[in-house]
Amino acid sequence: MSGTFFLKKTFCIVTGASQGYGASLAEKFASLLPANSALLLLARNADKLKGVTEKIHCQSPDVSVHFHKFDQSVLQECSTENLRTIINKSNISPSDFEQCIIIHNAGVIGDVTKFTWQIKDAEMVDHAMKVNVTGAILVNTAFMECCDGTESMAIINVSSLAAIQPFSSWSIYCAGKAARDMYFQVVATEKEAVRVLNWGPGPLDTDMQARCRECADDNIRQYFTDAYKQGKLLSCEESADKLVIVLDRNDYKSGSHIDVYDV
Repeated sequence: MSGTFFLKKTFCIVTGASQGYGASLAEKFASLLPANSALLLLARNADKLKGVTEKIHCQSPDVSVHFHKFDQSVLQECSTENLRTIINKSNISPSDFEQCIIIHNAGVIGDVTKFTWQIKDAEMVDHAMKVNVTGAILVNTAFMECCDGTESMAIINVSSLAAIQPFSSWSIYCAGKAARDMYFQVVATEKEAVRVLNWGPGPLDTDMQARCRECADDNIRQYFTDAYKQGKLLSCEESADKLVIVLDRNDYKSGSHIDVYDV
């Protein structure tokens, strides 16, 4: 039903929540969710996670916020057993909530300084695929198992235009994002009761966007350089606001890919 998404007492997990878009989404959700909701923030940098957590505590004191150091490229950390341990250490019981949400924001861009015929670094490819695909799949399984039986479940995959459109010199990133989108489409097909969204947040003014301005393709590099200099990149807050609109309307087909510019 439209308009009820942010009215439910919610347990929300955000991966890649230590900075940039993940941090903005955590702050935005905390500001909108009702009292006694809970957020669990996961990322590799514990110091930055602590800072985000303290900021949310000040801004949204009625929502409990917990953080835990987490590396999605380490597949052992992505298991159900490990996520359940983290949830238990945070004194969270998913069954106490009306709604459980996971925001899959963790990701890496890989090496965009090379074209397809130049890629030889197996470790780079393996790491990118672990973070962007394998780890995300395993964390999602862990989430669904840990929150099984809850009244309502939603999965938000932070996707990209690169999931549906090829970008020269971005082959590793495009391949990972495309695979991830399709995986979540299958989740939506198999789990009709779960709301699944592949969300394209747009060109954000983040550290990852700075990497885009170093890519091998001259045209794409120039496009993003001009967008940055001309102030045409979206702020994380602007994009988060658009996501809120989509979730609140709740009129999308589960598994859909929706771009920020479609809103």
